[in-house]
Amino acid sequence: MVKRKEEVRLRTSKANATLQVTGVAAAIAGVAAAGSLKRSMHEESNGSGGNMDDSALSRVVASAAALVATVCAEAAESVGASKAHVAAVISSGIATQSSADIAALTSMAATSLREDSSVNLTAENKKHVSEEQKMLGRGALLPVQIQTGNFVHRIVSIFYKHDKLVLKLGKKHLRGAFTTYKEYVIVDAVDGRKGGGFDTSAHASHIIALCTTEGIIKLSFKDSKQCRVWRVLESRVFEADVPIDFTGD
Repeated sequence: MVKRKEEVRLRTSKANATLQVTGVAAAIAGVAAAGSLKRSMHEESNGSGGNMDDSALSRVVASAAALVATVCAEAAESVGASKAHVAAVISSGIATQSSADIAALTSMAATSLREDSSVNLTAENKKHVSEEQKMLGRGALLPVQIQTGNFVHRIVSIFYKHDKLVLKLGKKHLRGAFTTYKEYVIVDAVDGRKGGGFDTSAHASHIIALCTTEGIIKLSFKDSKQCRVWRVLESRVFEADVPIDFTGD
């Protein structure tokens, strides 16, 4: 359902932007064609050849603008705009005669294009987040240091719960017969390589430290690649406009 709504939002934004550009192109075509016609009529009434270059240029501009309008109209229809709506936009554009009206149409088209770009960027970011969620969709068994204790292995996952970012640590018992979990609310992330009080002999190279409501918890990774993936996602979580639900890999 959410995916369907996002698709409709994207198509609506794209249709609106292309319709606005269609209107601008139609207006330019209409003005250029009208200007060419007026010059031709003036030349005929005066019985002179007049400036043929100006008349030819107007016809060329009108033709080019009409082509742009046609392409934009087809693009608008391809993303859901009705033929009636497209026709109305073109008719309205052609009827435009003043420079002020064309300037207003151009301004609205520019705004629509910026909005469409923003909508697409947001959708792309959400797509990347979704891909990361799948990539990091399994709990990772990692060495973990709770406050200033020794590193111990825990099943680590991070997710949103009641609008709060939560770190969940799982501890296996009786050789994996059952697992107990404890959750910590994350309030910030810090550089795990700074600050004293933890074992640096084997785990200092690739550390991420999470500041929780119960103190700093440090996660250790086997290599720089795994640590880098978590760091990137961690950064996206704290900067994201919408909650990101993920677990570590």
